Amino acid sequence: MFAENVNAQDNSSLYRLQEEFKENQAILMLRNGIEMIILLYLLKEGAMNYDTIIAERLTNIRHEVAKTALQVGRDANGITILTAVKTQTPERILSVIRNGIRDLGENRLQEAVEKRDEVVRLAEQSGIAGDSLRWHFIGRLQSNKLRKIAEYFSVVQSVDNPDHAVKLSGYAGEFGKQIDIFFEISAAGESSKGGIDPSAVEDFAAGVMELPNLHVRGLMTIGPLTDDSVRIIECYNAVARAGERLKAVYPQYGGELSMGMSGDYSLAITAGSTMIRIGTALFGAR
Repeated sequence: MFAENVNAQDNSSLYRLQEEFKENQAILMLRNGIEMIILLYLLKEGAMNYDTIIAERLTNIRHEVAKTALQVGRDANGITILTAVKTQTPERILSVIRNGIRDLGENRLQEAVEKRDEVVRLAEQSGIAGDSLRWHFIGRLQSNKLRKIAEYFSVVQSVDNPDHAVKLSGYAGEFGKQIDIFFEISAAGESSKGGIDPSAVEDFAAGVMELPNLHVRGLMTIGPLTDDSVRIIECYNAVARAGERLKAVYPQYGGELSMGMSGDYSLAITAGSTMIRIGTALFGAR
């Protein structure tokens, strides 16, 4: 159990992770600002192309994922990098696709609808099959937008309302498809974020797990807005434990954990995250 592994790991290893997290938080904003100034200049002067920039950043992220996974006894191949592409142009999205990313996360339905076809066209021009791209909806759900979401996305990561799940199930049937869903969990208890309390996940699942055309692939959470690495790990561990309880009851449950973003993905990996959602660390500050 990953939550137990984190608690049982060598204290010096955990301390090192916490210290690295503090350092990363302290320099992230400064580094992004400086990088963007330099990179914009290099792009303007023709000294570097955007694919090269993305390749370098992805290499750094993959290295950090592999290093953290090794420290906690995990296989880095079991951790997916999803790219959060909100506000990014199709050309920029193509750069991450060319560098091996296939999971793309959108917060805004209309923005996704407007640019998805162009992203697919550009990918296919580059010899990459459009149907190899997996589009994840990672924003807040609204009832009046669920039909479009079911049409355009194969994964919905923010399900926290049983009525939304029922409607997605029906719409998925209309389109003759299966949609993977994640239950959004509110581990931090922050009122500004949606989600189910970890203690209520079994009750929520009881009304959703058997719906047709849906596969409950895992749990998703957004970490607390804090620099306290211990608090962040506690929240991620709570989600991991909720997932273990679901797996014990529902064999069909996928068992994935979508946890961790640009500023805290290393901590999420220590708690068992199988999918990290990266935007700023790839594209720079919006």
